Amino acid sequence: MGLAGCIAQTKFIPSWVFTLSHKDRLEFLAGLIDTDGTRNSYATTSERMAYQFRNLMRSVGGYASTVSQRE
Repeated sequence: MGLAGCIAQTKFIPSWVFTLSHKDRLEFLAGLIDTDGTRNSYATTSERMAYQFRNLMRSVGGYASTVSQRE
């Protein structure tokens, strides 16, 4: 998938995930939330991942926005 060796700041969602069925995209999102999220939020240090997560959530009819916590 091209993620081997990625550090937190360079993580991303592979492009093929966006072509999965609605059900499979929901399951993928559930896995992301199980590992790095809570009921109401998902946290990542990768800006690319944050925007991809938002777009994936929106693709299944969910709501998501991005917030930067930079100092």
